[in-house]
Amino acid sequence: MTRASRVVLIFAIFIVSAGGVACSSSAPSSSVSNAGASGGNQSNIGGARTSIGAGGASGGAPSSGGMLSSMDGAAHAAGSGGVAGTAPSSSGGAPSDAGASSTGGAGGATAPAMLAARPSMGWESWWSGHTGIATEFEIKAAADVMADKLLPYGYEYILIDDGWYDGFDQYGRWKPDLRRFPDGFAGIAEYVHKKGLKIGIYLTPGINDAVVAQNSAIEGTPYHVKDIVTSAPGNTDKAPGASGKKIDFSKPGAKEFVQGYANLIAGWGADNVKLDFVGPGGGGGSSNNQDDVLEWRAALDRTGRQIWLNLSNKLSIGAIDTWQRYSNAWRVENDVECYCSTNTTWAHVSREIDGLDPFTDYAGPGHWNDLDSLMIGNGSFDGITPDERQTVFSFWALAASPLIIGADITKLDAADLAILTNGEVIAVNQAAVAPKAVSTTTSQQAWYAKQKDGSVVLGLFNFAATPARVSANFSAIGGSGSMSVRDLVTHAELGKSSGSFGAMLAMHASRLLRLTP
Repeated sequence: MTRASRVVLIFAIFIVSAGGVACSSSAPSSSVSNAGASGGNQSNIGGARTSIGAGGASGGAPSSGGMLSSMDGAAHAAGSGGVAGTAPSSSGGAPSDAGASSTGGAGGATAPAMLAARPSMGWESWWSGHTGIATEFEIKAAADVMADKLLPYGYEYILIDDGWYDGFDQYGRWKPDLRRFPDGFAGIAEYVHKKGLKIGIYLTPGINDAVVAQNSAIEGTPYHVKDIVTSAPGNTDKAPGASGKKIDFSKPGAKEFVQGYANLIAGWGADNVKLDFVGPGGGGGSSNNQDDVLEWRAALDRTGRQIWLNLSNKLSIGAIDTWQRYSNAWRVENDVECYCSTNTTWAHVSREIDGLDPFTDYAGPGHWNDLDSLMIGNGSFDGITPDERQTVFSFWALAASPLIIGADITKLDAADLAILTNGEVIAVNQAAVAPKAVSTTTSQQAWYAKQKDGSVVLGLFNFAATPARVSANFSAIGGSGSMSVRDLVTHAELGKSSGSFGAMLAMHASRLLRLTP
């Protein structure tokens, strides 16, 4: 679908909407007591989006530009990446102040906390309200709600997605749309920061064709953009007005173009960059942006500001070494939004879940698998049932995915808010332990994460459209013969269980449990 057609569709929709796993059938119990704007490429809708998170990474600049051969000598450590701290207590509440800093160096100066030490939490603007375009008023309203209702539980990122810009500055970089953002990006960043929150910005790799045609100067150099581009596509976005050319980082001025861009957004106060339409991956086009990711990581680091780098969308696992080494999170699938009359559908949610398993071994402190936004918050308008909403939140938490709300948080449903602020479930996510699946061969699945304290967090999920029993043998999840079981959703102690634990689950329902020897 063309970019113009997608915009028409969006506004039309807005108007209309204003082994160890076993299973069996039985009666269930419920588990729940912009020109150039890039959109989602769901259902062939041209565009990609991702939920981005916190901070920025540490690490040295690469020694040279170019593709993978130049990455071999880069100094960025795979383990760098978000602000660390104590996860919420089992009774709920926010993570404590960052606790991963270390002292050292001259005079015992405090080193910055590790970037992306745990998954980020927040809200992103892309599909909230079904417009795909935010305004300064809407961003401020979301920040007000987050500071009041969600920050106490750890949500802190206000992520401005596509649509914030209008044309280019003299150096070929997007400039804020002052009709939608009269205070500019720096002004809205100041507002967000005063609320005790952080802010994210949306970019794409490459140089837009309009900038190439204009042959904009590269700030601080004698070069122009035609000196540094090739004829290859700059990213995977094929929508009209969004296409661009690939940067050749072996050319003089290429690194300086990216560095100037990074300096600009760091000066505005950005804490997070979503780099969209990164290839190899989703988006409809063909591009290899691995060297762009390396150079952006290095440029962001050189600004001296901690800035999280999140990649979108449906990144190829064939380039996972690059994503893991130079970014803080990467989308594993296409968009979770359905681009229909609701926020999402179960089919779109389940696709995210199905996309996780091949990536599980690659997540950890500094770099996370991103399952896209949490489409929870607006009740029936979410497009998924109460059981499904709880399953989504439990799975995202156990998956150690960023917890980035995509629903309209200025219209929070009370039941959904209770799901989103369950401290024991949030604590699973913020413990920063990537999970494993016992098996994914059936729709009845058990996923688990062995915790540092010796306990095991176990998720039982019935992804089928009919009721089923789901169980897990303790021997398959690193447990002992007999374990105490606590339901993290209902906060109920379930007593001791020997050898295994199972439950009857309704369609698309789940249980999230902590097993303690």
